[in-house]
Amino acid sequence: MFLHLIFNESKFPQRIKMRFERVSPNQHCYVVLRHPGTKSVAGDDFQSVCNPEELAVIVGARNDWEGVILNGMLAHLAAYLGVLPPDVKCAYYLWGFEAYGLLQSSPTYLLLPRTAQLTLTLKARLRWLVYGLLGRRRRLRICAKAVATRIDVALFPIHEELEMLKQKRLIHANTKCITGMVGMGMDQAIEIGKRGSLGESILLGNSSAVTNNHIDLFYDIYENVKLEEGQQIIVPLNYGSTKEYRDAVIQAGHELFGDQFVPITEFMALDDYHELLMQCGHVFMNHCRQQALGNTLMTLSMGATVYLRPESTVSIALKRLGFHFCDIKGIVGAGSKKRRLLSISDDCALENKELVQRHFSVELSLQRTVELLDFMRQS
Repeated sequence: MFLHLIFNESKFPQRIKMRFERVSPNQHCYVVLRHPGTKSVAGDDFQSVCNPEELAVIVGARNDWEGVILNGMLAHLAAYLGVLPPDVKCAYYLWGFEAYGLLQSSPTYLLLPRTAQLTLTLKARLRWLVYGLLGRRRRLRICAKAVATRIDVALFPIHEELEMLKQKRLIHANTKCITGMVGMGMDQAIEIGKRGSLGESILLGNSSAVTNNHIDLFYDIYENVKLEEGQQIIVPLNYGSTKEYRDAVIQAGHELFGDQFVPITEFMALDDYHELLMQCGHVFMNHCRQQALGNTLMTLSMGATVYLRPESTVSIALKRLGFHFCDIKGIVGAGSKKRRLLSISDDCALENKELVQRHFSVELSLQRTVELLDFMRQS
């Protein structure tokens, strides 16, 4: 029996359960770790605990544990280390948000200048420095490194991500790495891409998180790109950051692009979101870190022309794997003459689709999951 510890976040738990039940049904115990006074958002088919004592009851109820799988947690798990099943291997799935906050070397880490100016007041910068040197962030790094001592194998979407965390000592140098998606792979994206040709709209970002660096990209596009008549700039803002940041993004978008700016602020059903993506032949992801990987792979598999920042691990990994995409910085510096966005060739688009299938398919995802479980069963 495998014990899954899952952070109380609604996006991934059902995907994780679906993946493991597919390859090893009825061999898993799924437990959500929630804060006291909060409810589990994962569903009725998940157990939930809010302290180590409650987890100890679950752990002590059986003696056939084969492994522990930590889903999207580092520092948060430190308090629970003492009650984990002894003498079994631990695996760690990277989600992203739980690690990047511990890597910050400055308050502007991951933020481009306009976004930093908008979101970071002098008070916020000073508070960051105090927290980083003496306060909460320092304690979280210590807790994360304690958790790292229990991790035997890590499953990361891309190898570059693991190497970065090893360099920062949030993962030990000898930790085994198995690359693979947290979800079930991108086969659905391939099928969606067969529906027909993409539209000419521009998709910008994947959420209202400040790490999308929306406003910096708005100005890059406004100053350097000649938009076609009726070409829309579609910006998903239906989850992520604060209302104040989202409102500032919407205001800037309307000021620069007028009616061509289309913010998405309401929840969309998955099929509706896929239809929205089919309108977008150009996709910009202005993140400096691994973020929106699922959206990036989906739009690549649909044949879109995708723009990424060269310093992100997503960009580095996809370049290594042979994908065709564009450097966001390449649209800057056009001089006084704005340029239209060009699409990648049909041959490059087809190769991107094949590469998504080769490296991020459901079949490969399930194979890696079996490999993970087999490794944890080894004495």
